[in-house]
Amino acid sequence: MDKMKAALAALRSDPELSITDAAKHYGCGRSGLSKRFNGKTSARDDALENQQFLDRAQSNALIKHIHELTERSLPPIISMLRNIAFKIKGERPGYNWPT
Repeated sequence: MDKMKAALAALRSDPELSITDAAKHYGCGRSGLSKRFNGKTSARDDALENQQFLDRAQSNALIKHIHELTERSLPPIISMLRNIAFKIKGERPGYNWPT
């Protein structure tokens, strides 16, 4: 667990702990910890995941379809990927997806 996650966990478990004290104890920045604790920012991994068209489980399902197609010597083209993604997610991907 990184310093920021440890400090956030401590803040959530101990309502008496101040953000400044948690930042000093865990060795992370006070302003970043404050923003993350108050929900104004998020971790980069979380922010990146929110920008993805498919979540992790849906991506794994798409990869499974791709493997099945390539096993049958049918390499998928972009339009096929778009149709599979539509069936998985239930909404059409954007024009530039998956390029």
